[in-house]
Amino acid sequence: MKHKLLYFIIILLIVNLSYLFSKSTEKKNFNLPAEIISTGGVGITSYDKLGIIFMNPASLGLYDSSTIPVFRFGLKINYDILELFGIDKIITGENQNINFTNLNTLASDLSSKIFKLRGILGLNTPLMTGYIGHGFGFLIYNTFNLSSIVNIEPLLPSLDFNILGEFGVLAGFGFQIPLSLNLGKLTKTYGGVVLKYITKLKYENSRLDILDGLNILQDITEIGTLPELYLGQAIGSDLGFLIKFENIFFGLVIRDWFFTLFTWKELKRINYSETNFTWEFTTNKITNTYYEPTIDLGINYTLPNILSKYLVSNIKFSFDIVNAFDFTENYFLKLRMGAELKLFYILILRSGLYKGYPSFGIGIDLPLIKINLAYYTEEYGIFPGNIPVGNILLDINLMI
Repeated sequence: MKHKLLYFIIILLIVNLSYLFSKSTEKKNFNLPAEIISTGGVGITSYDKLGIIFMNPASLGLYDSSTIPVFRFGLKINYDILELFGIDKIITGENQNINFTNLNTLASDLSSKIFKLRGILGLNTPLMTGYIGHGFGFLIYNTFNLSSIVNIEPLLPSLDFNILGEFGVLAGFGFQIPLSLNLGKLTKTYGGVVLKYITKLKYENSRLDILDGLNILQDITEIGTLPELYLGQAIGSDLGFLIKFENIFFGLVIRDWFFTLFTWKELKRINYSETNFTWEFTTNKITNTYYEPTIDLGINYTLPNILSKYLVSNIKFSFDIVNAFDFTENYFLKLRMGAELKLFYILILRSGLYKGYPSFGIGIDLPLIKINLAYYTEEYGIFPGNIPVGNILLDINLMI
């Protein structure tokens, strides 16, 4: 049986590799929850966090019977979005509180603001639901993200405008591996695998007129007027391993280990009238994409409780390297490190370093509701300091 499984895996890899010569890579989008991103995005070994279960499938093996939130709602926004709305009101003349006595100063200030703008709006809504117990896990989620980056043009700036909606179904299992590492009886090893089905709906425009982009940002219903959208579907899998030695966890995750191939189709908007339209698939050939296999490494250390757990407890330090063996990416963008502690058995304080930028957050841990707030900086450039975007993320988890 083991030999048949090995042959199947080898054939699967060969078939997928043969497809890749005519494909291009697809950017991975991780919508990390606030409890993870506030501690620097560390997650390979943080098995006890609700949002981490499917970042390392091996963590499923540590849960005999538990549940993740039946309902999670999250909102992500950065403050440049507010600037975008304000600039739009100035351009369109809606802002009546503008002093036009010095137009040169006004134009200079306006252009300076426009050229620095980065707009990100994300919504993890309305659903993340699932079950974890007896080593098995199942999760359904959907997310929506909208981003815009201003480009300097000879006359009027343009926007790199992107919309991405994602729906996913994850199912997996974790188990303890009866493996002796000669490190003592306190050493335990866990493995896990998750199978994932992903559907993406996206719109990309690298030179959208800034006024059109501002209109879409102001009225989200304008998205329905976009001329075309792209629908992609893929099936993939992740493998994970955890080694526990007393208060230390070592973790390894192989993401998209047999490649995750996205098949894309174009959706065209067909107008019958101003209010009557439909979406239809076209016959245009769209280049399919894939997620490259990546390897993430991590370590986590939990300090023994010195004081009563009702005062200070769960003091943890974590360190991750994401996509560790891709040497083309700046290594500061790969590093994740963070720490957290729990006060009074309810309040959680978190801090970390994410892609070279500080992150921090706070959590409230109650039996039926968990609230997490985080601030962090996302880097959209090729090195830290290139295109930083500060974000505020809030998510609420109802436990049933």
